[in-house]
Amino acid sequence: MGISDFSCNVEFNYLPADVVGVESNIVGAKFDKNAWTILAAVDSVNHRFSATVTSFSDFTGGDPRPLAVTLSDFQAVAFKSFALLQWTTALEVDTVGFNVYRSTSLDGERLQLNAALIPPQGIGGVGGAAYTFVDTSPQPGAVYYYWLEAVSVSASEFFGPATVQTHFVTFLPQVQH
Repeated sequence: MGISDFSCNVEFNYLPADVVGVESNIVGAKFDKNAWTILAAVDSVNHRFSATVTSFSDFTGGDPRPLAVTLSDFQAVAFKSFALLQWTTALEVDTVGFNVYRSTSLDGERLQLNAALIPPQGIGGVGGAAYTFVDTSPQPGAVYYYWLEAVSVSASEFFGPATVQTHFVTFLPQVQH
């Protein structure tokens, strides 16, 4: 005896935005075969969504709006007199540019290094691209923390930190016999 036809109602509760610290644009979704289907019944006042289940499936809840930038890599490399920052995006949606920040400690004040927004290179705003930025002002032997700010038409988000320790510049006397 197997179960072939069944139906039940399920309810999922989620934490409100003031508790988790993010905007509340929550929807429920059910995985059917090869795709996610958005559930229609969302109660944002009571922080829950529900669905009628007629088959076994995975369920989740989340914000379906894409992030402005999907970052696939962000790193900093120290050289003798500069630090090279490199980042790669996989997706840029409505991105207007990037800012680079540096600090001498993880929780220290962040100094913006670029004078103007670094323009996006993603084709049509929906592709990814590779970027570089050169910090020519680090002091020898210092540890620096770098953050990348992706600025979109409606918000911004930070990535990082990428950490480097700059090289000491050593001068040795020339010895002759």
